[in-house]
Amino acid sequence: MAGDAFDSTHWSDVLRAAGSSPDADDALSRLCEAYWFPLYAYLRRRYPPDQAQDLTQEFFAREVITRRIFKGVDPLRGRFRAWLLASLKNLVANAAAAGAAQKRGGQVTHLSLSIDGATAEARYLQTANETLTPEQLYERSWALTVLGRVRDALCARHEADGRGELFRALEGTLPGPVRARPYAEVARALGKTEDAVKVAASRLRKEFGELLREEVRRTVSSADEVDAELHDLLAAFA
Repeated sequence: MAGDAFDSTHWSDVLRAAGSSPDADDALSRLCEAYWFPLYAYLRRRYPPDQAQDLTQEFFAREVITRRIFKGVDPLRGRFRAWLLASLKNLVANAAAAGAAQKRGGQVTHLSLSIDGATAEARYLQTANETLTPEQLYERSWALTVLGRVRDALCARHEADGRGELFRALEGTLPGPVRARPYAEVARALGKTEDAVKVAASRLRKEFGELLREEVRRTVSSADEVDAELHDLLAAFA
C-alpha cells in the first residue's frame, strides 16, 4: 500500500477512479481500501456489526463501484471524505425510509477487499470510544488511516535504503500503536551509542512529519488547506 499511496495525489486518484483510463480500476480499488473502514466505523457506532457491514458494502456496491459517487465531485468543493460521508448518510436515510434495512442480507454485493467483517470489527473495538459521536469516530478512523499510510511509506523508504532494522527499533517513537523502547535498550540492540540513537529518533520523527504533511497535502485541493487539515487530524485524537 505504501508505494501506491504516494505515486500520485489523492485527488488525482479520485479523478482517475472516476474515469475510464486503463488504471481507473486500480485507483478505485485504492479508494475502497482507504475509506472502507472509516465509513464502517461511522455506521458501526450506530448499528450492530452485521448491519453496519451490510450497509457499508451496499454503499460501496451501489455508489462507489458503479462510480455514481463521482458525479458532481470537484476538488474545489472541499474534502473528498466529507463528500463520501454525506453520500453515505443519504443512502442510509433512503434505505431506512424504504424499509430496506430489514431486507438486506444476501442481496448485498460483497466486495473483494482485504478488510473482511471480522477484521473490521476487531479494528473497530480497538478504535471505538463510547464518548465519540459517529462523525467523530469517522474522523478518528480517517486520521488513523492517514497515519498508517505515512508509517507504511516511511517503513518502505527505510527498508529500501537498508535501514529497516533502525526503523523497526525506533517505530515506537512515532504516533501509532507501537510502544517506544528505552533508548538505552535500542542502543544495545543496534550497537550504537545512546546519543546516536536519540539523534536517529529525532531524524525519524522529522521525516515522519514531512511525509505526514505531504500526505495531507494530497488530500486537499490547495496548499492553503494543509494546516487546517493537520489541525483536524490532530483534533481527532483530542
